[in-house]
Amino acid sequence: MTKSLLSVQDLRVDFDTYDGVVKALDGVTFRILEGEIFGLVGETGCGKTITALSIIRLVPENGRITQGRILFRAEDLLQKTEEEMRKLRGGKISMIFQDPSVSLNPVFTVGEQTTHIISVHQNLERDDAVRKTIEAFELVALSDPEKTMKQYPHELSGGMQQRVMIAMALSSDPDMLIADEPTSSVDVTIQAQLLKRLMQIKSTRNLAILLITHNMGIVAETCDKVGVMYAGNIVEMGPMREVLKNPLHPYTQGLLAAIPKPETRRTRLPLVKGSIPDLINRPQGCAFHPRCPYAIDVCQAEKPVLLENGPGRYAACHLVNR
Repeated sequence: MTKSLLSVQDLRVDFDTYDGVVKALDGVTFRILEGEIFGLVGETGCGKTITALSIIRLVPENGRITQGRILFRAEDLLQKTEEEMRKLRGGKISMIFQDPSVSLNPVFTVGEQTTHIISVHQNLERDDAVRKTIEAFELVALSDPEKTMKQYPHELSGGMQQRVMIAMALSSDPDMLIADEPTSSVDVTIQAQLLKRLMQIKSTRNLAILLITHNMGIVAETCDKVGVMYAGNIVEMGPMREVLKNPLHPYTQGLLAAIPKPETRRTRLPLVKGSIPDLINRPQGCAFHPRCPYAIDVCQAEKPVLLENGPGRYAACHLVNR
């Protein structure tokens, strides 16, 4: 039986702003098994990236985790010291950030940066760290690893920068990879190559991946399970094929209906009307009810709970769970 690797339980994160307290995460719960790809999808600002940063304890200074547990191999990361977290980050848990041009240091070659990470986390001498860097660059199919090592980030294309970021993340042989929009800065052809490479590496290493994206096509190609986020909550979760084929939550239905299909190319696509709510003055009850075409009285009064609705299928919706 596959073991649970990461368990996020009732995670809540607040941010202090001049306008008030932003409830960025309002009770997020999900689990990722060993060797599993879990897709976290939703509109910009729904809390996907904050979820990832909370897992590795890198929430920005004006934010704070107010409640919840983050269990990695049954150990609560929220109870660990900063020194313990530094060893874990880039070691057992690695993260690919969204924009490689910002994440890579412009004054050092990509080889120096990768070698440094390997040296720190694996306590290797320089020659061994250089050898591991070349191996990591070969793993992500960089065509000339020795030449690439001597180049600065600005000398590389967006696709090559992203490959370097993936190589850095995988160089310590982590148990889990957090990939935050890993292909958003590259064109469709490079995107397909990067995803294919990630899938190959995942299979050979039994690597678990938390894949953060707004692209349902990427989810369909890569994920085992998917969680749909809205306004700091997971509103639907389950096996990828079942969620995409038979979405339960009205928000998921709206997202999928807005995806262009060959048969709808000459028709106007339906939209999820309205906009995401103000997370300082969150709507009472279900946060989606002002935009939901099926909202009933209870939706305005009570926040729905994420409940199991069939084997492995979860939804936070009064209509689904009544």
